[in-house]
Amino acid sequence: AQPDAQQEAQSAQQHLPHSSVKSALDEPSQSSVSADWPQASQDAQRWVDRVIELCEGQHVQALVKELALNTQWLSEDGEVWMLRTDKSTLNTASNRDKLQEALSQIGHAVELRIEVGPLTHTASIRLAAEHARWLEEAQKKVLADPYVQTLMREFGAHIVPGSIKPIKQ
Repeated sequence: AQPDAQQEAQSAQQHLPHSSVKSALDEPSQSSVSADWPQASQDAQRWVDRVIELCEGQHVQALVKELALNTQWLSEDGEVWMLRTDKSTLNTASNRDKLQEALSQIGHAVELRIEVGPLTHTASIRLAAEHARWLEEAQKKVLADPYVQTLMREFGAHIVPGSIKPIKQ
């Protein structure tokens, strides 16, 4: 009985990571980030896209990045953009100035006016919703994988909650 168990273990090592499991763990592509996100105005969508561009291009860091991620588009009046945040502690003159500078680096020389209030459409909310949707899909794919099902059935294996993580590419 022991040689069979060793052969099974070697066979399992040769097959890992199983291609469908690996693809389930791939991070979502940039194009899927906006899929199924609650409908917002085109201006609000563009604001979130700009924030993601600022973050991915490392134009903003630390508190300025948190401010950008947690702001919602309200309106535009020429070169003045009105935004809203629910994080009053981030809404400082220094953080606004740094965010304005970062926006000018990507071609948007504007003045920001940020009020404090409730939020519905921010980059942070959008990215959290996308991550939750990705995690649910990944869990379904992993559990539906025939190899994983065999391990679960034959060896009593189980997926540890919280153990499914994205693969950085």
